[in-house]
Order: sequence, then structure tokens, then C-alpha cells
Amino acid sequence: MFGGETMLFFNEELFNNKEQLNLFMAKIQENIKFNIKILSMHKSILLNYVLKIVDEPILENSIDNAEQTIDFLTKLQYFLGLVDQNIECVEFLQSNYNKLKIPYEFYELQEYCNIYNAKLSEITSAQLELNNFFAETSKILSYKIPNKENKEHKENTEPKENKENKEHKENTKQKEQKIAEEPPALTNTDSNNSIENNDLSYPENTLIISEISKTVLLPYKKSELDNLEDVSVNKNDLIRKKYVVPIEKYKSPALSRFREAFKLMRNIEKKSIIEAIDLGIELSLNSKLHPAIISACRNLNELDIYLDYLDSNQTDKFNCFSIKFEITPLLK
Repeated sequence: MFGGETMLFFNEELFNNKEQLNLFMAKIQENIKFNIKILSMHKSILLNYVLKIVDEPILENSIDNAEQTIDFLTKLQYFLGLVDQNIECVEFLQSNYNKLKIPYEFYELQEYCNIYNAKLSEITSAQLELNNFFAETSKILSYKIPNKENKEHKENTEPKENKENKEHKENTKQKEQKIAEEPPALTNTDSNNSIENNDLSYPENTLIISEISKTVLLPYKKSELDNLEDVSVNKNDLIRKKYVVPIEKYKSPALSRFREAFKLMRNIEKKSIIEAIDLGIELSLNSKLHPAIISACRNLNELDIYLDYLDSNQTDKFNCFSIKFEITPLLK
């Protein structure tokens, strides 16, 4: 259907030639199977693009590309739907083909050929649109991890000032990483949120988004710690390893919202990739929603509750876990 296939031409002369009719029917079956395979391959390519965006680390230049990436994801969402429609069309043709019985009836075959040609027209139109998209894909998906050769060439040719700036950034990053190893500042934290064990530095069931420590503490419960705890591991180390993430993870908010929503749907709710994409794109556009809150939600129900309160400006009523923002004080 996609390789320059033409419409089916069926008449009484063909029908009355048994050998030609058998070849004709065999070719239809061959085309259907071939195109199911091609469509499955195209769907796999589109899904791999989505997974690449979800799994690839957020690079410095990806902040500027976030809007472009969300636009690309929206296109992927559209074309995945288009491919699914094409698959339904081909499966419909296969189903109707299977209903044909030997010896064939002329008018029955004639009706099938008419249906086949109508579906072929739909599929060909959609496939042309998809082919154009694939041709533009390399231009749309612009942020990529540079390969080793390009990276070395860039390092050897960049101005001295740029190298010094990079070294300064790297030193700053190392300092921030060191800060991240310490517990988030616990200013303005209610004492009743703390775990009974006074040796623990982190409050229980609390999301702390801290610009001071450059970290995010995701909410946990003591029961979760007890299930995970290795007697040889310090509890604070255990919390840092599993529940503390660098705030840099969320530096591209729209893209981060997509990723965290996608992971919530796939990893926790076990929903389909299409459903995960749908929610990811929807939430990526919600500028009032901090992406760390999506990470903090243990399930879709908690997220839905928070979104309802967010829409009504009543987030203070959200009680699935506490939420604390630690902001760097302004210099006077």
C-alpha cells in the first residue's frame, strides 16, 4: 500500500480466470501482511523518539529547546494516532479478507475490492503526511548528546575565555553537588512532620523544594524506609540515595513536567505509552505546576487531587503530603 501500490482492478474476466484470480487474492494477502509489518515498524520508530526524550538527560541547551521539544512531542502524539488509524484500516481489510469463502462470489469480491480501494486511499494520504514528518525529524529533534569526536574538536577550538567559563561552571557544579549531599535546610518545618527517630535529618512525608541546598526532597514514609532498610546502611544515606534529587533535574520546567507525568503513568500506573504521552503533554503546558510535585505524587489519584486544588487556588488544603519551598533570601 505504501510502496507505490495501485488500486485493485477487478472484473469478470479476472474472476473467470482461476489461475489469475488465485494470484490476485494471494497478492492482496501479501500486501496486507507486508503493510502491517511496515506500520508496526513506523509506530516503533515514533515510540522510540518519545522514549529518547524521556530518558535523555536535560542538557544546558535543552532549556532553550524545551518549547521546540514539546512541539515535537505533540507532533509525535498526532502521528502515533495516525499510524494507529492506519493499522485499524489494514486490520479491517484483513478481517474482511478472512471472511471471504471459496468458491468466491463475484459480487462479494467486487464489494471487497471497493472497500480495499477506499481504505487504500485513506492510508496512502496519511502515509504521505508521515513520510514528510520523518523527512523533517532530524531538523525538529535538535538537542542531542554530542559524540566524543565533536566534543573533543569543540574543546580544542573554543576560545580561552569559554574554557575558563566552563571551568568556573564545573567548579560551581561540584560545590552544588557537595551541598546536595547535605540535608535540605529545614526552616519553617513543622515538628510533627519529623520522624520519631531523632537521628534522621529529613522530615517525613514532606516535599521540600530548596533553592538553598539546590536539592529536592521527595516525600517518604517511615514504613517505606523500614521495608527498604539495610541494617548496614545509615538511614540518612538511604533517604539521600532514594528521595533526594538535585533541583537541576527540573531546570527545564515544561519538559520536566512532561517527563515526570510520563513516568508516573508508565512506571506507577502501568498505562500505555499513548496515555502517558497524553498526560505528559497536557501537564507540560501547566505553568502553575512545579514538576517536582508530579515526582512527589505516589499515584495518579494524588496528582489529580493536587491539580483540583491548584485549579481552585486552594493548594493549602492538599494533605497527601506537605509541601515546603525554601527560597534564597533576597540581598538588601
